[in-house]
Amino acid sequence: MALNNHGWGLREMIIFVSILLLFLIIASIFVLRLYNSLNESINGDTNTNEVVDNVDKSYYYHKESELLQSAQAYYDDVPFDLDNGSVNVYLNELISGGYSKQIVDENTGNYCNGYAKYFKNQNTVDIDVFIKCDSYETEGYIG
Repeated sequence: MALNNHGWGLREMIIFVSILLLFLIIASIFVLRLYNSLNESINGDTNTNEVVDNVDKSYYYHKESELLQSAQAYYDDVPFDLDNGSVNVYLNELISGGYSKQIVDENTGNYCNGYAKYFKNQNTVDIDVFIKCDSYETEGYIG
């Protein structure tokens, strides 16, 4: 019985596999570029994050301190039980009660969201305040 020498040899197989690997590498590069561009379009332009990082935060720190004063005045007038955990009072409630004014984003002019979190620490009541604006968000803010 004679062997058929018209089939593929090792050399042809290595060339074929090398070409397939080259195409696979090129395709994976294009898929990664597409994924990165879709991720940027979904999460917004990366340049806007640089603007947020360069914002003067002293304005927002001042607004947080004003919200803290409003939250303290609210608790003095409307005390509530904190034995079972913490209580959140949102900025809209403080505004409707006359304890606070609307907080406006310094850069965009849009209204900010915010809340005060009341919790018991041993025998005292502690208050943490959080605001979220277009250009600033307090660390730990949970929306």
